[in-house]
Amino acid sequence: MPLYMRVLWAAGMNGHDETLRAMGAVLGEAARASASGESDSVHDADQALMAMSTLTPRHFRVLRYVCTHPMRGARGKSGWIAKHVADALGLTEDRAAWCLSDLLGTGLIGSRNGAFGDPFYWATELGEAVVQASASLDDT
Repeated sequence: MPLYMRVLWAAGMNGHDETLRAMGAVLGEAARASASGESDSVHDADQALMAMSTLTPRHFRVLRYVCTHPMRGARGKSGWIAKHVADALGLTEDRAAWCLSDLLGTGLIGSRNGAFGDPFYWATELGEAVVQASASLDDT
């Protein structure tokens, strides 16, 4: 099935404006990559679109926070714990943990168990690309 058809189907199933805008930005990037013969970029876009298909605005808030704050460079050595994300975004700790768990399942963030038992999270390259794509829409 062509990429644009998968985007249309996922968009119809999701219905969240922020997710739809980000999907459109990723599809545009995939079209540019395809035109210049970058097949790896098209595959990356497909993976990003699959990851975004179930995201809600709350997921985007959490992902954007994890991507745009200093600990994001830590990749595997340290990161955000659910309590700190919850406090920063005004969420309950459970809601922050659910979002982080969902994002982990999509490959948009990575995780490792911390020294005190709480898992910590950081943005993956795919997660940063999704945030960058959605941010490009805010700049227009």
